[in-house]
Amino acid sequence: MELLIVRHAKAKDRLRFAESGQDDAQRPLTKGGRRSFRKAARALRKVLPARSLVASSRLVRAAETAELLAEACGTGPVRYLEELEPSARPEAALRWLRRQRRRAVVALVGHEPHLSRLAALLLVGEPRSFMALEKGGACLIDLGTVPKAGAGTLRWLRR
Repeated sequence: MELLIVRHAKAKDRLRFAESGQDDAQRPLTKGGRRSFRKAARALRKVLPARSLVASSRLVRAAETAELLAEACGTGPVRYLEELEPSARPEAALRWLRRQRRRAVVALVGHEPHLSRLAALLLVGEPRSFMALEKGGACLIDLGTVPKAGAGTLRWLRR
């Protein structure tokens, strides 16, 4: 299985959004963030074939990014997971991935530092981040036949 990890695209400013009294979970992408990620999503079609699974955090900025990715790659509906919420433990996402092991490619869309901790868990066995994904950044990890902590191989990283 290959795992495409994608950080949400650029969202509206956190402080300004909070000052308006709105819940941060509802913070959407900016127009520029949407435009930029549409272009990136088209490039990701090379690694995310149709009928692959795209899963996302429920927070609006991640959900919007996942929808753009699914649309560009023709993967079908996005699945929303608690395991991708910013407060979730990376080990929960690993347990979920193990249940998907029959899939050739899975894409996860979420938030930092959760995604970097998940990548570290998969690559070196410890959920201690040693890399960071910028907004709209992605990495591809080869998980072999069964996802295990420390057994993944980083194929590429686009910060």
